[in-house]
Amino acid sequence: MQDLYDSLFQRPRPEDVARLILDQHAACLPERVVHNLAVAAQRSLKNPNYHYYSSMSATFHEPKGFANKADLFEVLFPELEPFPRQDESKAPVVGAYLTSAGRVISKEFGKNSFLHDRLDKFQRKAAGLDISKKQYNKRFRFLRRMEAKLERLMRNKELADLVYKGHSGLTTDLLFETFAQDEATACFIAYYVSRCNLRSEFVARPQTRAYDRIAAALFEACTASETANWFAIGHVYPKPAVLARVTDTQKGVLLSRWYQVLETCAGYLKQVWERSSINRRTMIVRRGNDSSTWNLLASAWSRARSHWIALNYAMGTEDILDEMCFGKVLRLMAADLVWYHSAVGNELEGDTPVWASLPLPWEVFEGKARCTRTMVERVCREHDIDPVRKGWVAPRPAHEPVSFTFTPELVHGVAVGHPGLANILKRIGAFSGKHLKNLDLIGLDS
Repeated sequence: MQDLYDSLFQRPRPEDVARLILDQHAACLPERVVHNLAVAAQRSLKNPNYHYYSSMSATFHEPKGFANKADLFEVLFPELEPFPRQDESKAPVVGAYLTSAGRVISKEFGKNSFLHDRLDKFQRKAAGLDISKKQYNKRFRFLRRMEAKLERLMRNKELADLVYKGHSGLTTDLLFETFAQDEATACFIAYYVSRCNLRSEFVARPQTRAYDRIAAALFEACTASETANWFAIGHVYPKPAVLARVTDTQKGVLLSRWYQVLETCAGYLKQVWERSSINRRTMIVRRGNDSSTWNLLASAWSRARSHWIALNYAMGTEDILDEMCFGKVLRLMAADLVWYHSAVGNELEGDTPVWASLPLPWEVFEGKARCTRTMVERVCREHDIDPVRKGWVAPRPAHEPVSFTFTPELVHGVAVGHPGLANILKRIGAFSGKHLKNLDLIGLDS
């Protein structure tokens, strides 16, 4: 069960999760589900009869901690216990260690002004510091840099958490004890999350939906189980059939968590908006736009918003939308992808003019603007958008599960037929929008 739980915080291919389920949990699943999983597991990296590998990372990017600074801490502050290397990316532990290091030179955490917070010669003597000015300054500057690094680490970890939430919901809030209460539940969550974590493809059609027929079969196994943990499933798949089986208290917990995600996203979106020059009318990336951060926040906002609305409907509190109906936040699109859509006859995403006409989400949170259900419905009608079908004022209608397809090997969203070729294309910078490099790898001069 631990392996399945660990997969929630990694990025394994659905084929590999299917193999893991078959190896460890097949006995708890109906024969039809096992057969469907076996089809997917044919191309698992652990299949001894299928010699396959992938060029794509099986993990998400994790913020860099303090591992490379541990030796410096021990050199500059030998009075302290060794730096806790095993907890080098845990902000509370590092913060406590920095506070202890500051006490060694009589520095208060957060007091980092080189002009006002350093001790002079007499203050150092009064504090009992028997080190030279040069050594004192060296330690002061080091701690000032480390406190700034800690602040960046905390921000990056919060953004990394939003990446998970944007892909697969409240996975990072799902405790192992809750996840492991029922085998069928754990199998569904692990497989569905792996589908949610698939990378986007550079295509003119809509992206492949996560809920495929294997996920549907696993979900049916949950409905047939008397011990299914619907609260756990609600963390990642808060559909009406799930929320109908969740207690009001549990719905309230999920609702509050998603509202907190909305609030966090709104704050970060405001920061990116203020330092960028985003064209709301087209949402096409321009030079200077922080599209990577904006898009990860937009994904987290969209999922949080849709799940928050679904939970309000499930709890019978949808009247709140009459006064506070947050709009969507659209992703920034690369100009070449927009051109590609145009070339094949696709028009601008219909939600774009609606998003451009509504108040910005952070302005609604700050009380500087109102965004009501009536306002959203009116703007949608002005642009011939169905506000219910498109999920502006109500949960999106359920879709039929899609057919299972094997995970394509992608290079910047472009499907490549072989992982070896994908590795070469990545190394030369193909499809990255930048100048090619390392062309000697393919027999060409740079």
